[in-house]
Amino acid sequence: FMGDLERRFDRVAIIGFCQPHRDWVNYDDPELECWGLNRGYVFQSRAERWFELPGPAIHEWQQRRPGNHLQFLRAFAGPVYMHQARTDVIPNSVDYPLKDVADDVGVGIVRVAPGKPDVLGAEVPYLSSTVALEIALAIHMGYKEISLWGIDLNTASEYAWQKPGVEHMIGVAIGRGIQVVIPDECPLVKGTIYGRG
Repeated sequence: FMGDLERRFDRVAIIGFCQPHRDWVNYDDPELECWGLNRGYVFQSRAERWFELPGPAIHEWQQRRPGNHLQFLRAFAGPVYMHQARTDVIPNSVDYPLKDVADDVGVGIVRVAPGKPDVLGAEVPYLSSTVALEIALAIHMGYKEISLWGIDLNTASEYAWQKPGVEHMIGVAIGRGIQVVIPDECPLVKGTIYGRG
């Protein structure tokens, strides 16, 4: 497969599970790179990169990843990003380049200790979900357009604390001059103007 940090096109679609807009991806566009995650292969017709960032306790557990999940990952033609590659289990797995990505897009917030303004805390990148990590990698790789399909993060489960991190990465992308495309039905970075209702 192509190099794990080599991009062929200027546009990338990051695809999640929410309907209906997960199905609006133009898979026929030859200049759009598609990224998948977790069990998205159940509905996704193509992808050039795959993201399996939960640990082995998830991706090797039949209750969370039923069916032929490991077989899919092993057979996937592109890189499978993991926090730590497991080439013994998934031969095409690669390490997610966390340090390089964090150095690029995860800096700028410095925490100080109360009463010790001269003592700076360590900068920790705000990457609270697979989608945030995907957006961060797309920024790092220099895509000019990032589209998000099937990503609402609109429930009170784990998505409640993942949504702000995704919106932060969207802001970083926009600040870098990257166009971010989001379906109108998607609740990300959407709301009323304060004081105007």
